[in-house]
Amino acid sequence: MTDRSEMFIEGLAQESVRERAAALAELSRAELDNPAVLAAVMNIAGDEREVPSRHAPKTAVDPFSSFFAGGITGDEAPATAYTIADFASDKVMELGFVGTNEAALAIAGALKDEPVSEKLGGCAARLLGVIQWVDEEAAVRAILPALLKADLTLFEALPGLKSDGLKAAVGLALHPYARRAVNELLNHPVAGELCYKAIKKVLMTGSLDPSEVEAMELLGLLSGWTGVAKGPAKKLAQKWPWAVGFQAFDDPDAGPVFGEWLQSNPEAPPELASMLERAMLSRPGIENFPLVTFLEWGDGGCAVIKRWKWGTQCAPLLQRWVQQWWQTGERSERAWEAILLLLQVGEHGPVNEAITGSFSADGDRAVPWDKKFFKLMAEASPPVEGLLGGLDTLGRANPKRIGEVAPALIIAAGVDTDSMRDFAEAMLSMAEASEWENRAARKGIVHLVKKDVDVQGLQPVIDAIEDPALTARLDEVWPQLLQE
Repeated sequence: MTDRSEMFIEGLAQESVRERAAALAELSRAELDNPAVLAAVMNIAGDEREVPSRHAPKTAVDPFSSFFAGGITGDEAPATAYTIADFASDKVMELGFVGTNEAALAIAGALKDEPVSEKLGGCAARLLGVIQWVDEEAAVRAILPALLKADLTLFEALPGLKSDGLKAAVGLALHPYARRAVNELLNHPVAGELCYKAIKKVLMTGSLDPSEVEAMELLGLLSGWTGVAKGPAKKLAQKWPWAVGFQAFDDPDAGPVFGEWLQSNPEAPPELASMLERAMLSRPGIENFPLVTFLEWGDGGCAVIKRWKWGTQCAPLLQRWVQQWWQTGERSERAWEAILLLLQVGEHGPVNEAITGSFSADGDRAVPWDKKFFKLMAEASPPVEGLLGGLDTLGRANPKRIGEVAPALIIAAGVDTDSMRDFAEAMLSMAEASEWENRAARKGIVHLVKKDVDVQGLQPVIDAIEDPALTARLDEVWPQLLQE
């Protein structure tokens, strides 16, 4: 080791912020190639003390570079201090170093003290990903365990790793199981497939002995790939019977077994229902899967039924959900999703009373205001009994929103235009009795509209009736633009 290297090591080891900053400022690539100097720099890469502005590099305080890089400057800029940790990280990234095994061990040595700060861990991850290592696998095995133990993100490390490094990372993330790292690896374009295969292997061979929650999470991850979860799920079901639910995704014979287990009032992890549902949403319909039993067991919703297009198969369940809502007022959002599915498959007959009753109901039983939804109800086959009366009631109670009801009202009436006449006459009478309201237009122009009625929304209904007398009355209450 040269005298100059020893000088830098001594300067970096000082407690004084000024002396540490001065040593970092003078550091060169030649010194950083020395693993001992690299270790000294990494040892202070978690120092959150602020660097005095006179010792900070210009790029740390230059507002122009921040502006042209797309950053925020001036009064809007956040007041963030430039620390010794920032300085050390920037320096090693700027200079680089020879990626020897000794350099990797130097970085690992700085990570041995707990807790590992996010800045130090982030610096180590970046270096792992950008340095050209002599032995990438050895570097990963040296540096990664501390990052995994600290549950720090590998986002900045993974893009730069090649095949050997990624394989090592996958193995380390599974022994022991590191949830965050495994998810990041699965989302990597190359490591993803490696990780799926590795998870399947460790579960099949028993080299990983997961907890119940970990087993559930891993099976949920495997379920994203068709056919992958079948074997591990079957093996884990010997210990945890609920695992047959994941097996049923790819094994039709397991569906009835899972259904029987669900009906046995079993104990299961609290997250099992949501974990299975997430996996189901990534797949089309699954043969022999006991979806109705599963949704009843987990008190689920309509998402999977909609995804699988199983409205007909699940119609009795959907009808029960609607009837429960109509009786209790609870789970209204689920009930209306169920009604929508029933309308689409023509199985809404048993819940007609709830549908039409909602037009005059209040609170959680009231129909949601949705022009497209009204139209879908009007187009349903067979027709929704009592829909025309329900729409009439809703429109009369909300004359300012006639335009949202009118298209469905016209469809529901069909050729029987006389059924709309009472509604149209009532709305016209209300408009005639309503005051004119002056709404701002532009300078010199007065915009007069009827205050209490959506007259323009009523026009399609009048047009459909084709009665000149009603059309003349509509003209009398039509909005007016007048010059002041």
